Parts: sequence; C-alpha cells; structure tokens
Amino acid sequence: LVLKLVWDGRSVVSTEIRSTRPMAAQMLNGKTPAQVMQIVPLLFGVCGRAQSAAAGAALQGARRTRDKTGAAKERAIVCESIREHLWDMMLSWPKMLGLEPQEKIYAGWHPLLSKHSTGMIGEFDVAAFLHEFELNYLGMTVAEWRLLDNYSAMQNWWGKAQNPLAKLLAKLDEMKFGDQGLSGIWLLPSWSAVEAQQVCGGRWDV
Repeated sequence: LVLKLVWDGRSVVSTEIRSTRPMAAQMLNGKTPAQVMQIVPLLFGVCGRAQSAAAGAALQGARRTRDKTGAAKERAIVCESIREHLWDMMLSWPKMLGLEPQEKIYAGWHPLLSKHSTGMIGEFDVAAFLHEFELNYLGMTVAEWRLLDNYSAMQNWWGKAQNPLAKLLAKLDEMKFGDQGLSGIWLLPSWSAVEAQQVCGGRWDV
C-alpha cells in the first residue's frame, strides 16, 4: 500500500491510499468473508499465513469483533517467518555467495515448521527444533547469541566460528556494504488498533 498524507502545517487535511496490487483487491470484490479467507492465502506464494491473518484482522475490524484464536495465529505467523528467513539464509544466500547451501538441514526443518504454522502443534517439538538450530546452525545457545550485543563482538565471533551462520555473515562482512540498508527508525511497538487509539488519544494530527 502507498499512503499519502497532505499536511497544511498544523494537521493532516487529506489522505490517499493506493494499492500496488489492484488485481488482488479486484479478485475479492463481491466475495463473502468466508470466500475471502479461502482466497487470500492462495494469492501469495510467500507469507500466506501472514496475509491470511491480515485479511482476518481487517474483517474483524469491520465487524467490530474479537479474535479468540489470536495467540495461535501469532504463533503460526512467527513460525512462517522463521521458515521464510531460514530459506533465504540457508539456501538462497549461500548459493549467491559461493557457499555450500544447507539443504539437508533445511529439508528436515521445513515440514516441522510448516506443521506448526498450520496449527499442528502436537507434531512439533519446539525444544527439539531449538536444540538442533543451536547445535547445527547457530553454533551456540540463543542465550549466548544474545550476549553479542555490538558489531565488534559479532565480527570476533564469526571470525573464529566455523558453523554455517558464522561463515555466511563473515562472507557478507567481506563485501563491505558500509551503512547501506541501515535505518535510524525503530520498529513499531506491537500495539493493537485499540491500544494505538488509546496511546494517540484520537489525535491523529500530531
């Protein structure tokens, strides 16, 4: 979505919202909510779960209803995000950088993450996956990883470690991208629409 706000020096006087995917929006015209929820995940090859959750949230907002399965959907989105990021970091990036793709490891994790993202939590041992991830890819525990809280510490780590992730990051560091891609803008807080309204106090012009 492309959002345009017109500011007169004191407040927002007009807004414009334009979609860069008009065909997707047109396919939903005239459809029932149930049909929309069936169609949306099929339109996107990447992040289908997140797209579906966004569509569901929009419908609930229009109906002014609450989602009783919010926690399960959040877990599914997180799991889908992990799966998509691992695809890039274990398969796509290594191929582009001349490193060995981690196909065998990823092949074992992908079905587990897919089951978890569809709600089949009973078939997915989170602790076992985390242990494998730390042992075979990260090369340390998550707790140890979080202690690497600055760039120098990260460089020192991947300069010595021989695990797949360290090799990947070391290769990227060799390319010297400088400050490309860096941003001084922090991530938005995890507010619901109601919480955002409460924080802003209805004053959207400030």
